[in-house]
Amino acid sequence: MSENDHFKGTVVKVKVMEGSKNERTAHVLKNSKGEFPLRLKSSNPFYDDYFEKFEGKEVTIHGVKKVSYLQVKNIAEDKEK
Repeated sequence: MSENDHFKGTVVKVKVMEGSKNERTAHVLKNSKGEFPLRLKSSNPFYDDYFEKFEGKEVTIHGVKKVSYLQVKNIAEDKEK
């Protein structure tokens, strides 16, 4: 079962699924609860440069947590006040 929610954290690029035939470098949302690979609904799961512009930035994501990734519906950079 999936859960709609808001997630906060930093977008970073890391190696995911190490040791498997699907090992690759991907963008993840990193926060105190772990690292969640990011994916747009219509994107290629092995390569998507959409998240490049958010790399290293604090963001808020509205999305759906799936078993092995976070399906992103909306992502916005958290601006300092």
